[in-house]
Amino acid sequence: MRTAPFLAAVLVLASSAGAHGQARWRLEIGRQAEEVAEVTARGYAALPASALTSVGAEVSYARDEVVARFAAGEARFRVGSAEVTVAGRTRTLANPVYSYGGLVYVPAEFFASHLAEAAQGSLTVDAAARLIRATPRAPVPAAAPPPARPAPPPPPP
Repeated sequence: MRTAPFLAAVLVLASSAGAHGQARWRLEIGRQAEEVAEVTARGYAALPASALTSVGAEVSYARDEVVARFAAGEARFRVGSAEVTVAGRTRTLANPVYSYGGLVYVPAEFFASHLAEAAQGSLTVDAAARLIRATPRAPVPAAAPPPARPAPPPPPP
């Protein structure tokens, strides 16, 4: 599998390629945010798989399979299939993943219903507001310094 380094550019192109007036999803990680338009060319809402990079996923492609890896979990998609593997379990979507114009599109149902599970706590999803937010991790406290060594004894008289 190869990781596509140009995914940010693809995301911008995909989000600007949608028709005016389409619903948009907001993807936030820290202070950065992207908006991605739903594509409805197949009769159901879908988003480009590359959108997952905006919320911290590493997305890789191999033939007809897409793997999105998060800090603690992953999701696997196959073009032409409505079955998605989420955290090792198969989930069936109402519509299939598809490819068009060099991009892979995942039904919005995945983002609304299964993305938080795939990310295993690193994302929160508000489907009604079409908002995906990377969940901030609690800072790891610094390790306590080792105890000070006692001073060496004074030299003998």
